[in-house]
Amino acid sequence: MDRTFVIIVNYRQSALTEEAVSSLENGGGECLVTTVVVDNGSADGSLERLKKSCAGCTVLDAGGNLGFSGGNNVGIRYALEHGAEYILLLNNDAVLERGAVEALLAAAGPKMIAAPKIVFASDPSRTWYGGGHVSRMRGGFYHDADAICAVSARDVDFASGCCMLLPAAFFRECGLMDERFFLYCEDAELCLRAVRAGYRIRYEPRAVVRHKVSASTGGESSPMSVYYGTRNRLMLLSQYRFPIVAFAYVVATRLAKLLSFPFHPAERYVLPGIIDWLAGRTGRKEGL
Repeated sequence: MDRTFVIIVNYRQSALTEEAVSSLENGGGECLVTTVVVDNGSADGSLERLKKSCAGCTVLDAGGNLGFSGGNNVGIRYALEHGAEYILLLNNDAVLERGAVEALLAAAGPKMIAAPKIVFASDPSRTWYGGGHVSRMRGGFYHDADAICAVSARDVDFASGCCMLLPAAFFRECGLMDERFFLYCEDAELCLRAVRAGYRIRYEPRAVVRHKVSASTGGESSPMSVYYGTRNRLMLLSQYRFPIVAFAYVVATRLAKLLSFPFHPAERYVLPGIIDWLAGRTGRKEGL
């Protein structure tokens, strides 16, 4: 029985999702995988279209927009119920290059999460993620994108939710993705939780993924990205007890961005993000 499951969440972007699914034909190499597509309540005909176009996949209906974390959890539960040994989380705006799954499986292990090299789909010569490190003083989760770092296999602080391979045992031992985050920072939280539980995260540059960055959320400067990026970063710092200087740095830089671009429509979501963090509001933000 196939023991590696790939989870792809779709929300109103069936064409992108079909590309991600198609890339598994090459990206999987000699590996046999079970692909699970979760439609997050798209209500635009995506579910019916994907059931037809992805006939070799298991297509699940989440029943509503559960966000990145909740949508993935629908697929993860299915994989666990069907005896998964490894689970690959793959964004629907990402495609695997040839042999990526094989390389990730070779790098992974019972207590090892594997992360690929992620490049910009628009310019594959540019690295988007070449490993990641955490700054506790600045409350930052930074991608290593320079050429020297990107070519070196090594242990890193976190993997990107765009694509990461995890042993299914992690979810059985440590729980699923945290749905309070809904969107953004849930991957960083997952990695901090894994490291705390004794797991390692291995960056493997032989596995390459092309990423249409933020295609599924409207861009890195969209209202959705600004709001959830602000609120969830502060939630994460609180949960993992980052020093007070980290909170000050994050709040100051976000407010500075708001003041610097007062007429940019998206930046006005910085303040609601901070206010909702202070009020303890989590999950989906109505209207976004």
